Parts: sequence; C-alpha cells; structure tokens
Amino acid sequence: MTETLGTVFNFPVDKKYETTPIGKSNFEYKLLDDEGKEVPKGSLGELCLKGNFTIGYFNDEEKTKNLFRGGFLHTNDLVRELPDGNLVYVNRKDWMVKINGQRVEVGEVENRIKDIDGVIDAIVKGFDDKEGNTYLCAFYKGEADSKNIKENLKKILPSYMIPLYFVNVKEFSYLPNGKVNRKVLEAPDLENLTNDYVAPVGELETKICDAFSKIFGLNKCGRDEDFFLLGGDSIKVMKLSTLLSDLNLSSKTIYKGRSPKNIAKAIKKEAKIHYPNAKKAPLSYTQLGIYTECMKKKGEASYNNPILMKLDESLDLNLLAGAIEKVVAAHKNLFLHIKEDENSNPYMELFDYDYKQEIENISDKEFEELKDNLIKPFILDKDLLFRIRIFNTEKSKYLFTDFHHIIYDGTSMKIFIDDLNKAYNNETLEEEKYNIFDIALNEEELRKEDTYTEAKKWYLDTFSSIDLDSKPLKDKNIEEVSYSKIERSLDVDVTSLLEFSNRINNTLNIITIGAFSYLLSVYSNQREALFATIYNGRSDLITGRTMAMMVKTLPVYARYDENTKITDYLNDIKNLILNDMNNDIYSFLELASETGINSDVLFAYQGDYLKVDTICGKKFTYQDLDKNATGSALDVQVFKIEDKLNIRIEFKDNEYSDNFINHMINAYEMIIKGFMTEEKVSFVELLNKNELELLDSFNN
Repeated sequence: MTETLGTVFNFPVDKKYETTPIGKSNFEYKLLDDEGKEVPKGSLGELCLKGNFTIGYFNDEEKTKNLFRGGFLHTNDLVRELPDGNLVYVNRKDWMVKINGQRVEVGEVENRIKDIDGVIDAIVKGFDDKEGNTYLCAFYKGEADSKNIKENLKKILPSYMIPLYFVNVKEFSYLPNGKVNRKVLEAPDLENLTNDYVAPVGELETKICDAFSKIFGLNKCGRDEDFFLLGGDSIKVMKLSTLLSDLNLSSKTIYKGRSPKNIAKAIKKEAKIHYPNAKKAPLSYTQLGIYTECMKKKGEASYNNPILMKLDESLDLNLLAGAIEKVVAAHKNLFLHIKEDENSNPYMELFDYDYKQEIENISDKEFEELKDNLIKPFILDKDLLFRIRIFNTEKSKYLFTDFHHIIYDGTSMKIFIDDLNKAYNNETLEEEKYNIFDIALNEEELRKEDTYTEAKKWYLDTFSSIDLDSKPLKDKNIEEVSYSKIERSLDVDVTSLLEFSNRINNTLNIITIGAFSYLLSVYSNQREALFATIYNGRSDLITGRTMAMMVKTLPVYARYDENTKITDYLNDIKNLILNDMNNDIYSFLELASETGINSDVLFAYQGDYLKVDTICGKKFTYQDLDKNATGSALDVQVFKIEDKLNIRIEFKDNEYSDNFINHMINAYEMIIKGFMTEEKVSFVELLNKNELELLDSFNN
C-alpha cells in the first residue's frame, strides 16, 4: 500500500514470521535484474508491475520516464519469490550496498541491531572511503555499547555484513510520513572514529599494520584490528600475502589470526624453514597415507598419474625434449626413493641422476601396441618415481607423463606444464625455493608444538563421537572387486548457481559439497552424512612452485532436521571445513586410526583450476588411458567447464550398477536446483516419481 497505488499484494498473517511475506497479486508483475532480465525463482529482483496505476510524477518527465520502462512500472522495491509463490520484501533498491562484491541487505543488518538489548532504533548506510572502497556505518539510538553490538553481530552475521563503524545518536530526524530521514545521515568523520586504537608492538606487528593500512586505506591501524571486519575477503587475503611475501604468510594464518597481533604471533610460531642440504627426510603424513595404501597394493598402479597427449604437429620435438630436461633440473628434488629404516619407518632419500629426455621414433602400429602398456607400477625404493616419454610416429606426435602420487598432485601438474611452456620458449626457470623435503621436515617440527596438540584435540572433540556409515546401500553384491566410471554434464544453470553463491556469501565448492552431503543422507536413509573431501594443502605462497604431493584429506559431517535452512546447512559445512583446514597438521590418517572414519566415499569439487589444454602454446588432445582406481567405493568429482558443471564418478561396479549411479546423478542435479529455490533443506525434492519408488525399494 502506498500513497498512490492502493493494494497490489496481500497476505493473510496467520502466525509470527521472521520476515512476513507481502503475499501474492492478481496483477501482472515480473522480478527483474539490473539488466532488465527476469531473475531465477528464489533470486532477488526489482518488483515491476503492469497495470493502470498512475500516469507518473507531477511535472517531472525524467522521473516518469525512469519509472516506466519496458511496459512495466519499476517500484524500486527488491523482493524475492518464496517456494510457495508468495513474495517477501527485502529492501529498497537504492538502499542496497555491495561490500567486497557481496550484496548487503541493510534492512537485515538493521533488524539484527534492533534485536540487541539497549538499542531502540538503528539505520545502516553505505559510504565510500577515499580509495573508493564501500563500507557500512550503523547509526543507532539507545544506551547499548558499540563493542557489545559488534560482538553480538559477529555471532549471527558474516564479516562483510558487520558495519565497520558505529555512531550513537540521541535522536533521528523523521520525515512527515514517520520514516527516518536517511538522507541527512552523513558519512562519519573517520579521523575521530579510530576507536580502541592500540599501537603495534615490535617491527613485525608494525609491518603487518602498515600492510593493513595500505589495503584498506587507513591512516593508522592498531594491532587488534580484525582483517575481515575491516572489509577483508579472499582477494584482499591474497593482496596481504603478496605485500608481505617475504614473510611467507599463508592464507590459513590470515584466516585464523585475523589481527596483526595474532598474525605476527603465528608467523613467529609457524615460520617455514628451507633446508638446502637436506638429502633425507621422513615422509609427510599425506605421503605416509599414500605409502600405506601402496604397500597394501604392491604391483598395482593405483597411485599413478598418467596422461597421454596428442600434440600439435608443428611442435619441435627436439626443443620439447630440451625443455623437459630444464624443467626436471629446476625440480631436482623429485629424484628420490622411498625406503624403510631398521624399524620399518619409511623415509625419502635424494639421489643423483643425470636426466636425459629421449625421443622415440616408432610406427603408428607400434605405438598402438605400446599404448596399452604405458602405465606400469613404480617400485618405490628402486625406480625413478616419474616417467616422461616423447613419441614420434608417421602421422602424430605424443607426450606421455606419469608421476607417482607420492611426489605429485594436481597443482604439480599445472606447475610442470607452466614450466614446460616457459622452457620451450627459452625462458629461464627459477629453482624451487621450498621443496618436498622442506615440507616434510617443517611438518615434523610443527608436530612437536602446541599447534599439533590443539589440532588433535579439535579433531577428536569434533569427530570421535560420530558413529555413522554414509556409504549408500549396494544394489549389486559380486565378490571380485572391479571398478567403473561414469562422466556426464549436469543440467544446472551455472550463471544462476554463481549468483546464488554470491547472494548467500558462499562458494561453489561448499554448495556442491553440501548437495553431495544431502544426497548421501537420503541414499543412506538418514538425516546426517559423513564422508571425505580434499583440498590442495597449499595455503603458503612459498609453495607456489613446489612440485610435491600436498593434497590433504578432510572429514565432512553434516546434519539437518525439518527446520534447517539451506543457508545455515551450507554455512555449518563451510565453518567445519575451514576448521578442518586450520587444524590439518593432525592428519586424516591419524584420525582414521583413532576413530575408524575412512575415505571410502570421497567428494572433490575441482572447479576449472586444473584445466590445461595447451602445450608450448599449442592445443593438444587428451588420449584415453585405462587407469586403476584408488580404491574408494565412490569417488565423486565435479568440474566447472566454462558455463557447465561436469560430474565424474568412479565406483566399485561389483557393488553398484550404472543405473544406480545415474539415478544418483539425477538426484544430485535436483538437489543443486532445489538449493537455489527452496528455503529449507527438507523442502528440496530430489527425485521424480520413478526414482522415489526405486529409492523406497532400497531403503525397505
């Protein structure tokens, strides 16, 4: 109801709502984005009406022209459609603020502040500082202390939604209609709002405070300032790491420390040391997990990373061979064997090797016969732990690489290809500053600190009481173990998914993990799920050129009930994984030994980070190779390829049929779509009628 339109939407208020909907309408309307396109269901959009409401603004042609566009009256009200078709009012469009690329509904922040004891009323506005960065300022009326308000907001709002400054006002100015006159609230005097400033102590804290000031455009920064409450995000985390690159500051340290005082303390405690003369070291716990599995599967190629590429015909193979030799020389710590001491403890030992890259000239027929035998097991204590071969046939040129996983991961592959491109173009390669031996030796030292004890306590407190098997019930039961793979595109609108992730301040990684968690809970007939995921383990810039196995396995546990909101469900998963990462000095191998948790069901969102499709500036094509699976009953990977999501599932086909896996993929699609449109997890419909009948037959 406004002064000119009358009633357009109505809603019978039958109970107390957190945000009461404005209801439904008999008038034609659309919810449009800034480009005039209809938004997906559940997304925020401007309410635009069609009908005979008004002829426009009195004596103001410009405002009238802006009011009517595309045949619709643009209300400037931002609303969202609920699953039941009712609309809920969110904010005025001209009050919306973007902080670090995230849309902030200031009305929601205002309501949260008003709920705090001692606050009578509150208005939140966005302003730009001298550097053009937008920040929030809260003007509030009441006796509450700004510190108390901020601490309360930290518990219920993400960092980017918490105002940077708080101004206590005696009284607000009101318009004749009774609303607060927001226009008269001006930007605060920042010089006089450097509350609770505590000067940095020592050279290291001063250096970090100076970096904070540069990033956020501050005149001065105290040792207790919170990086994320100042407006920090993942991009600014990288900027801080770059500004302080000589400190080898990891993103993990920034996320965990947050303030200059705590970051400085962590740097002193977790300083990375380079051991230039190291020729022997224990395995890292990531390597130890792989080694343990390899010993169980002697004679198998389960942990090989084979890739066969058909190269562009214009590539000079002699130059390519020379480039490979340069790359190998820049990463000479890959020349290692894995041995065991007198107590059967494995360790790695460096050895000298004069590497020469050969070119094998063979016929196409010989290549086809050879192709199926390229992948061979590595003998860890005798073999060179990588194989690189160049083939030149009558019709084609090929490059084959195979690195054992104990020295190599997905990021290592990207480093290898990047270096190969540089070396082929005769660019000088920089040797590794931090290598596979440094990783293991630094980990060994860190495990002697309180950091390890604290990490172990967190993991055991979090997971030791969980007794849960989320592996889906089998639809086959054949004794002889065998593996299969299904890969296909998901019918998911990635543009809408990215918009959804931005709106809820989350990532595609967490959304895809959350959808998989819900999928598992349904297929195991429970309202909770326990499984494993991975991350690259590279939180330090110093590892940017390190070829090594650094991937960490992390446990994921999630639960919900009939009232759990999707946003809360995903935030809980995000917070759990961040804590997993912050405490990853305690390994998954140790957790598995203590609790019985395993990686029999594994999920990984790979995004498009590892996408590689050129060698030495020329396109190549991957050639199919039969790879041995690593042993998980279900190994699920999701990739972002341009504007599509692809899913690849490797599975034990003595336990699951292709039909079963395809049904799981169909359900996974529906869950992701449901996450974008529904409010609560329990509202998400994941199966059509036929699939529901199939699932019921398994559960019963």
